[in-house]
Amino acid sequence: MSPAEVAFVVHDEWQRLGLGTTLAIRTLRAAEARGFDQFVAEVLLDNVGVRRLLDRVGVVVSTNTRRGVSEVRFVRRRPDQEDEMRYSFRVDH
Repeated sequence: MSPAEVAFVVHDEWQRLGLGTTLAIRTLRAAEARGFDQFVAEVLLDNVGVRRLLDRVGVVVSTNTRRGVSEVRFVRRRPDQEDEMRYSFRVDH
């Protein structure tokens, strides 16, 4: 099966609250339930936030960079339950 293409957008004022990580984990699990086991995302080279997010939720299989955009192929990281709790969404404002 081909990898599932994923993209995540979180409005600036909602960033750094765990929403992106929770969204990513739930999306990847839903895709796996439908038979996908590998994912691909296009990431701008200077998008440090998304790169950190992918490091938290995935294990990179390969990257291919052209003209400032990386195609990142990855599989879902399988954290233990303690890590899952740490990444649950929280609202602080």
